[in-house]
Amino acid sequence: MRKLSLLLSSALLTTSLCATQYDYEVSVMGGVTEHEDVTGLDSKGVYGAELQYNGFENSFFSPELAYYYSPRSGGGDTTVQRIFLNGVHNFHESDKVTAFAKLGAGYEIVELDRLVNIENGNRDSVIFDAGAGFKVALAEHVALKLEAIYANKLNKGTIDQSITFLAGLNFGFVPQAAPVAPIAAAVVAPVVKKPLVIISDDDGDGVPNGQDKCPNTPKGVSVDASGCPLDSDGDGVADFKDDCPNTPKGFAVDTKGCAEKMDLLVNFAFDSAKVTNGAASRISTFAKYLKRNPYKATIVGHTDNIGTPAYNLNLSKRRSEAVKTLLIEDGISADRLIAVGKGESTPVASNKTKEGRAQNRRVEAILQK
Repeated sequence: MRKLSLLLSSALLTTSLCATQYDYEVSVMGGVTEHEDVTGLDSKGVYGAELQYNGFENSFFSPELAYYYSPRSGGGDTTVQRIFLNGVHNFHESDKVTAFAKLGAGYEIVELDRLVNIENGNRDSVIFDAGAGFKVALAEHVALKLEAIYANKLNKGTIDQSITFLAGLNFGFVPQAAPVAPIAAAVVAPVVKKPLVIISDDDGDGVPNGQDKCPNTPKGVSVDASGCPLDSDGDGVADFKDDCPNTPKGFAVDTKGCAEKMDLLVNFAFDSAKVTNGAASRISTFAKYLKRNPYKATIVGHTDNIGTPAYNLNLSKRRSEAVKTLLIEDGISADRLIAVGKGESTPVASNKTKEGRAQNRRVEAILQK
């Protein structure tokens, strides 16, 4: 069996590394099985199917149920059926390729020519397997799958060995949601004013010079505890200079504090244009702002780089149209809104990680007066 061992080692060494993106995988496979000489079985064609579940969180192995069938061939009347329950482990992450290894056990059913059965003692029996391979993404839900499986069968006091080489198509279902990092609550420390023996306040804002971080505040301007002008909407423009004092958080503003562009913080699940409930509330807040201010808005959709550029361009347009529809439902006139898609062309984070791809699946608003 030295030849079988060398072939399996080569399959292991050629794998590239990646991670699973779907809860369910179905693979349709075909190939050939090389049997040990003592079994009396020649090389046989084989085909079958594999069902894998990846939905267990933080699990080292994903369960796989596999069935393989070798029909009669070469003028003989031997058929071989195998069914396995395996644990599959996926390794590292890249954009296009997933490497995996598997280990498990099953049962082999052999229907043999009677003479071969007598001479070689092949029986239905328990069988153990170990394998490795890789999947290469071809499209959104489809990958090319290549693998090698080494098997040992307990057969009438002996161990029969074989190796199977398979190739086929892998189909993914139910995309896994990108993890969302928890948002820590901001803690605002109370301002404690210490009594001063000598009080001097040159700009007359009520904050002594020794504590005043903005010592030249114009007369009559409201300030915070450090003596700096108030910025109620937190856009970086003080209230006394802000022509648009109620700008929602997340807007980019001009020097007068008026909005130019906003990240609506609407992120989407993989391959989805459905707006979540949490994002819908942010869209409603944006609609209220448009009702108070005479802006027109261009709604721009974006995607990550999984899939073809043409598909992603269409998906990004569907995402912007979904947001536009909610704004119209909230009372914004359709003639104030334009929906466009930019596909994968303008990422804000790396597409090499799940977190980065999640950030790139977004919608922004560009405002014009």
